[in-house]
Amino acid sequence: MAAPEAWRARSCWFCEVAAATTMEATSREAAPAKSSASGPSAPPALFELCGRAVSAHMGVLESGVWGPILQSILPLLNIYYLERIEETALKKGLSTQAIWRRLWDELMKTRPSGLESVTCWRAKFMEAFFSHVLRGTIDVSSDKRLCDQRFSPLLHSSRHVRQLTICNMLQGATELVAEPNRRVLETLASSLHTLKFRHLLFSDVAAQQSLRQLLHQLIHHGVVNQVSLYSWPVPESALFILILTMSAGFWQPGPGGPPCRLCGEASRGRAPSRDESSLLLGSRRPRRDAAERCAAA
Repeated sequence: MAAPEAWRARSCWFCEVAAATTMEATSREAAPAKSSASGPSAPPALFELCGRAVSAHMGVLESGVWGPILQSILPLLNIYYLERIEETALKKGLSTQAIWRRLWDELMKTRPSGLESVTCWRAKFMEAFFSHVLRGTIDVSSDKRLCDQRFSPLLHSSRHVRQLTICNMLQGATELVAEPNRRVLETLASSLHTLKFRHLLFSDVAAQQSLRQLLHQLIHHGVVNQVSLYSWPVPESALFILILTMSAGFWQPGPGGPPCRLCGEASRGRAPSRDESSLLLGSRRPRRDAAERCAAA
């Protein structure tokens, strides 16, 4: 008897949500609407209204939504709930790959390279989304599928980032080492494997200090194992030396040794001088092999 009672309870709840949503939509439609050349748009279907209401409460429902209903609701979810419900959808035999591919086509508006084989559109979308938000090349408020005050775009997508490209005047480096993004940087340190620099231009001292701290966290305390330089015909000497020095591998003190010097400098709020970076390359036990460095004109 427990199953029928639970079924009736969920059915009643769904009907109540549908009724409330329909009333809300009706009240909105009763208000004066802006005229348009194409005439008034048709009111949304009842199922779509119900889907919107359920998707707004996915944080509570998620695993409790039946498979057939969830299948119809998935396309209505924003990217944050769609990403979070992936495991639940898989358990119910549902795939979100087609939805992520459509989101890529509609929002990223670029086609993957013909040589690229995409195995997971969710990971590809979230990684590209992270880079666009970091550089400010996408406005999350411009599309309801990207905007949700309950989620941080950078933090939510950072765990999918395996490769990150820093361009021009080191855009993004200062933002990533800022205190509000501390958790974002911590997540990147455990997910990012490849760091690329492309089309670098002249950068000021503050930007280079931010880059030093970023490389320190991602390489010395992270899992980055490849650093690449592309399209930099005339490298800026100070910046070039900084990248090579910080990417050359970290010599971790042995048990009972002194704490990480750069971490100590960062905690005291003082950036290390250019000469201090050489102290990282002493006769200490290596934490791992030196990072790979590639340069291409």
